[in-house]
Amino acid sequence: MNENITIGKNKPIINGIAENKSVINGIGESKSVINGIAENKSTINEIVKNKKTYIIKPNGERIENNNFFLCEHTLVLKINGKKEFKISCTKDKLYELAIGRLFLEGWLKSEEDIIDIKIHKSCKNSEYEDNINTSSTLFDLKLGNKEKKPLTLKKIRETNWEKEWIFNLAKKFSDGMPLHKKTQGLHSCFLANENELIFSCEDISRHNAIDKTIGFSILNHIDLSKQIMYTSGRVPIDVCKKVILAGIPLLVSKAIATNDAIKLSKEYGLNLIYKAYPDQFQIS
Repeated sequence: MNENITIGKNKPIINGIAENKSVINGIGESKSVINGIAENKSTINEIVKNKKTYIIKPNGERIENNNFFLCEHTLVLKINGKKEFKISCTKDKLYELAIGRLFLEGWLKSEEDIIDIKIHKSCKNSEYEDNINTSSTLFDLKLGNKEKKPLTLKKIRETNWEKEWIFNLAKKFSDGMPLHKKTQGLHSCFLANENELIFSCEDISRHNAIDKTIGFSILNHIDLSKQIMYTSGRVPIDVCKKVILAGIPLLVSKAIATNDAIKLSKEYGLNLIYKAYPDQFQIS
């Protein structure tokens, strides 16, 4: 089944609904919605499954248990008639994921660069069906750019920040995200302005979670040069590059950064904070 989308002036118009919302399948109300999954109203059964498991003890004791397991999803992005991306992800905020990935790869600068998009709720019966063993979605996009124009790393302007902002974000993160609480198997990403949390998301991939956050910012015309990003994942050099390309001045991670990421952050003026907990964090 396809959903035909026409991009109107400054607004995505999908099934006749606009009002500055990213809307797919006719659902709006200030949420980004795709395939029936909305912020804070996810169709949990499409994302996690409850299965019977057994705990085995060293003495051989076998205890019956129930656990929630993540369901993987495959998002295929077809650009101007050619498949460009096949992304293993969590089936939530797929439009934000697509926009963020296309921006970081140099395919678009804003949503207005999308001339047309058709949503296929499955890749079955398409040329991309082979080698997909999960549920799937295909975005067939027509873009104004005939080829991608890679972004280049640019020096980030000096930015002041307060330690209270970091501790506040770390505390919010320690309170837990809904799907991670169920499965212990997802990465999270937050976007904040000082102490105000603007956006949060989860995904099986820390890269996808970052892409979703950047995609949300593009769709909502948020100036990333004034925001803070908090990630649950490690910060290798490729994550560091994404954040610099997006122009975000402050990256905070619950986990550790690599030596190369720290070097790159210093070269381009990114404030990089790691091992950020409610009671302490580290900088270099």
